[in-house]
Amino acid sequence: MTGWRPLLRLARRDLARHRGRTAIVLVMLTLPVLVVTAGAVLFATGDISSTERLDRELGPEGQAVLAPTSMGPLRQAADPDDGWSSGTYGESGDTFSRVDEGAADPAAWADVLGDRPVLEVRGGSVEVEAGDGRLNATGLEVDLTTPLGAGLVEPGEGRLPAATDEVAVSAALARRGAAIGDEIEVGGAARTVVGIAESRTDQGPFVTGPIGALGLEVTTGASSRYLVGGDPVTWADVEELNAEGVLVLSRAVVDDPPAEAGAVEAELAYDVVDDGVVATGALIVVMVLLEVVLLAGPAFAVGARRQARTVALLVTGGATPGQVRGLVLASGVVLGVAAAVVGVLGGIAVAALVPWGLEQAAAQWPWVDRQVSGGRLGPFDVPWGAVLAVASFGVVSAVLAAVVPAWLASRTDVVAVLAGRRGDDRPGHRSPVVGAVLVALGVVAAVAGALDREERLVAFAAVPLVIGTVLLVAPLLALLGRSASRLPLALRFAVRDSARHRSRTVPAIAAVAATVAGAVALGIGGASDAAQEAQAYSPELPLGQAVVRSVTGVPLGDDLAAAEDLVPPGAVPVTGLGSRSDDEVQIDWSATILGDGEGWSYGSWTTPYGSQVLVTDDLGAADLDAGIAPADRDVARHALAAGRALVVVMDPAGAGEERQVQLTATRWPLQQTIDDDESDELVGAEVPATLVRAEWPTARFAAVLPTALAAEVTAGAPAEVQPATTALLLPDGPGPGGVRELQEQLEEELPGLTVYEETGYESPPETVWVLVGLATVALLLVLVGSLTATTLAINDAARDLATLGAVGATPGVRRRIAASYALVITGVGAGLGLLVGLVPGIAVTFPLTAPVDYYGYGTAGLPGPVLAVPWLLIGALVLLLPAVVAAIAAATTRSATVLVGRGAAMG
Repeated sequence: MTGWRPLLRLARRDLARHRGRTAIVLVMLTLPVLVVTAGAVLFATGDISSTERLDRELGPEGQAVLAPTSMGPLRQAADPDDGWSSGTYGESGDTFSRVDEGAADPAAWADVLGDRPVLEVRGGSVEVEAGDGRLNATGLEVDLTTPLGAGLVEPGEGRLPAATDEVAVSAALARRGAAIGDEIEVGGAARTVVGIAESRTDQGPFVTGPIGALGLEVTTGASSRYLVGGDPVTWADVEELNAEGVLVLSRAVVDDPPAEAGAVEAELAYDVVDDGVVATGALIVVMVLLEVVLLAGPAFAVGARRQARTVALLVTGGATPGQVRGLVLASGVVLGVAAAVVGVLGGIAVAALVPWGLEQAAAQWPWVDRQVSGGRLGPFDVPWGAVLAVASFGVVSAVLAAVVPAWLASRTDVVAVLAGRRGDDRPGHRSPVVGAVLVALGVVAAVAGALDREERLVAFAAVPLVIGTVLLVAPLLALLGRSASRLPLALRFAVRDSARHRSRTVPAIAAVAATVAGAVALGIGGASDAAQEAQAYSPELPLGQAVVRSVTGVPLGDDLAAAEDLVPPGAVPVTGLGSRSDDEVQIDWSATILGDGEGWSYGSWTTPYGSQVLVTDDLGAADLDAGIAPADRDVARHALAAGRALVVVMDPAGAGEERQVQLTATRWPLQQTIDDDESDELVGAEVPATLVRAEWPTARFAAVLPTALAAEVTAGAPAEVQPATTALLLPDGPGPGGVRELQEQLEEELPGLTVYEETGYESPPETVWVLVGLATVALLLVLVGSLTATTLAINDAARDLATLGAVGATPGVRRRIAASYALVITGVGAGLGLLVGLVPGIAVTFPLTAPVDYYGYGTAGLPGPVLAVPWLLIGALVLLLPAVVAAIAAATTRSATVLVGRGAAMG
């Protein structure tokens, strides 16, 4: 017997005879290939190339889209998304983000565009009230009666809007109560739905109408661009428009980019590859490969055992050890190729069905409809290079899973097998030593990564830890087998049988250990990160309190009396100095400490009170002393009573000092560019002050002035910085209706006001979902691996179970033995996984939760490193899971004993 052909033929026939075992291995090998293939195809489909996005953004009739900026002369690649720069702002990878106020004048580009038609297009988010609720939708304002404008949407039922009181909506929005003929509120104005139209660039809720129909204004966040039709826009035209500060996406230039555009793109290109991401990706691939190999290993081990008699006969006929190894490896090749083919085809099919499935689900279930948003996918694209790499992953994992069983098969004791005896060799002395060395190496690497704050080193420490643990499982099983004499019959049988047949048991236990270790490590890291965020959270107000303030920060003025009628009784007005006058101009205060050494300036504070500088003679009257460190509150009260200002500092060394401080109020336009210097100093006064510390890492205000001092500082200053009520403090919260009800009342009667309630730290939903996802994936993997290994063990022990039945064992013994197999595999694996996962899990908390000096005041007093152990997750994996797996194994195992002969048992 020479070559691989006869070996592959024998392997294929053997796999066809044992369909159950073949199906188990095929599923284990196919699932990773299918999932990764589907992800790669969806990613490639969602990656829109420059050519693919031309019709989306230009429509079939458009030749170019112009995005004016206020950045001065520009240089861009053929596609601005591939790179552009300006002398003012340096390099940037973002395009089409208009930052100047007002709409540009296309007449200024007449020398370049000539008589080409130009159409303004505005886009942004708009609030829509339809049916029984409000939601944010993607808005598009454009003249849809022209061929240029109509090409930007995909029309459906009805017609396209032609007047400013008409709109067309997407099917997703129509399902929420905006059918054709209905009147809906868009941007605060009533509009009639006249048709269904879909955006070419976005999916989800979408509304469109002529300019002015949606209330989109460039000064309030909407983007403005100009669609150009007619003759192609050349590279020379692009360069002239770039000189005017206009970015250009030209169909002609993208379809046939000139060498000059390529040179600009190469010049502006920068390396976006993150070494950490690459290292993490490589680690994930290695760990997934190891997991798949370990899960599939028991099936190949049982298959090799079933072929033991065939192998013995081949050896007696002159087969070499290499040919015996080839016979088992051929099974891995056949299964790997089958898994690769099925996984690739299945992954492509799943990726093709995902958009259709989401569309159907969104049409049936509103809760799905709310999640379907974002950019639309591009043309279906299969990245064959990546797909072939994934397919090779399936083949390689199958062959690797068969390597150890193949090596053991080549060492078959022919006489023992033909005599009906079987069993694995005693564990060698080298494997435990190598395993112990690898575990020690992993521990050292984890500790070094923790001390050096290097997350990648901690992550890679998991590889030698897991591999070393795999090598230590065999001697651990042998030790358990020798100490099982006092265990009940079923458990003693399972422990000793598992110890005898280590080639079948070791991979299963190792797979469980690797899965649990990964879940434990990631769970500890995620829980610790969340715990640090909770400790570092700086509340804006004392817990339970709320404030009503202006959206823009202007004093409440005439709205004060109306707001007091809406809020619960006991509201306390808070007086402050102006911080912003309207949507276009902002006023910032700074406090510069004078005296020895350099002054330290504090300003641009985030404040819940609508002002950075507060005015009061009694801190306790409005509970403002809650923003000052408890140790400094007495000093603050005395200083305020003495007519001194209070200035918040972060450095504990300066607390309590009496210093001279320069208070400055500066007004500057929100839309100014870096080169502009349009700031205007409104107030500049030197005042006596006492330095106090904030209660939290971020202060609730920059300074507090007594009433007399505030009047002195603002004497002669504009009215916009005079003391005024800037907020209403609600000491007992927003009332029984809560924030939502109060906010709705404010929006209806006083739309310029908003309410904020301090509820304390709330864990982000994604943190909870990550932990739940980790537990779910780990439970499923361990469940599948354990039940598979248990089933294989029961089938492999068929002769022993028949012997037990022949000597009087009851039918229930088979169930208890199955449960015991599951307990041994899952319990030992989960215990080892816990020990292994604790090392990188604890180590990664040091770099992950180390205190970060975000504000330049040092890390003293900041939380970190923080260690939080998710005991619920660990308990579920280590205690609950083995019990559940044992119960399932017992419930799904036939209690009837099937008597088998020697030949049947040996396969």
